[in-house]
Amino acid sequence: MKEGKKTYYWLDLMRGVAALAVMAGHIRTLTLTDYHPGNSGVAGKLFYFATGFGHQAVVIFFVLSGFLITMSIHKAVNNGSWSPANYATDRLTRLWIVLLPALLLTLCFDRLGMLLFPDSIAYTGQITTLPDINPAGKLGWATFAGNVFFLQKIRTEVFGTNSPLWSLSYEFWYYCIFPLLFFALFRRYENSVRAFTLLAAAGLLWFIGPEARSYFVVWLMGSAAYFLHLKLNLNRFGPILIAMVVAVFICLLAGTRVGLYPVFINDFSLGIATALLVALTGGQAMTASFLRRTSTFFSNISYTTYLLHMPLAIFFSSWLLRQRNDWGATGLGVYAAVFVIVFLVCYVIWFLFERNTYRAKSWIKLKTKTAT
Repeated sequence: MKEGKKTYYWLDLMRGVAALAVMAGHIRTLTLTDYHPGNSGVAGKLFYFATGFGHQAVVIFFVLSGFLITMSIHKAVNNGSWSPANYATDRLTRLWIVLLPALLLTLCFDRLGMLLFPDSIAYTGQITTLPDINPAGKLGWATFAGNVFFLQKIRTEVFGTNSPLWSLSYEFWYYCIFPLLFFALFRRYENSVRAFTLLAAAGLLWFIGPEARSYFVVWLMGSAAYFLHLKLNLNRFGPILIAMVVAVFICLLAGTRVGLYPVFINDFSLGIATALLVALTGGQAMTASFLRRTSTFFSNISYTTYLLHMPLAIFFSSWLLRQRNDWGATGLGVYAAVFVIVFLVCYVIWFLFERNTYRAKSWIKLKTKTAT
């Protein structure tokens, strides 16, 4: 995540950890029985707690996305390089260069998995805490096309076992809606142009449905965090303020994790705390070179990891076991094996596809420019 010569290492770290959190939780649910206080012990309780932040990670993703997309639009407008064509090319290339291989691999692994492991508790939908992973009836070409064009959970189901794809469709429509609002509310255009863009934004907000609209509020918190980030002057009281926000963030993170949902502990309050944390820490220096390299690596691979881990985890967990293990050395060993295998496959796919995102964007823009 770069703006000019500034690298947002702390945001890289947040994004990388969030992707690993989602994968860790899903693999735990696939390989280990659900948590029961009587058969886990202290170590088990800590493990189950630490691998249960998948939902919170998605909230963090939305805030980070709002921050980054707003930054890219604001920068492009200020330096005179904004155009709808460039924006669409950047966003669609970024999304499709991983999504299309992920959908094809989901089709391959799901078909092969149902053929080789027809009695798997995952493929037969017996894991009640993951109700969306049953691929039956969700591998058709209509569903495939709906997922290609970001209609999953809006007009169609997610494709096959790839349940995390629901958030990607929301992201895409946020990418469409936000520029309309940005140019209508913050740029000087004729009233007729503003009215048209606002009407288009309202139509898209109606189209995506109530759940997506609610998460758009969280996404906009990241957008607000960017503008707050530009205005902040931490100076003397910066460390104290950051420490206070980190403490609030951790409390809300833990509160939502254990299911405390009173008025002030929910996705929206977590979104606000995340937005404040992003605004305060985004541009802070990260002095440890090892931590910088680690943050960059896991951030770079986070999108591929998020989009691909679920069908891979279901396939390999079905291969290694027929029923989920109880907490213990055997269960933890299978969990670790599936985690490592899935991550290595994700790395290979990242190397083949996502790593070349910038090259693909440049090639498309060059061809478009040549054609015109």
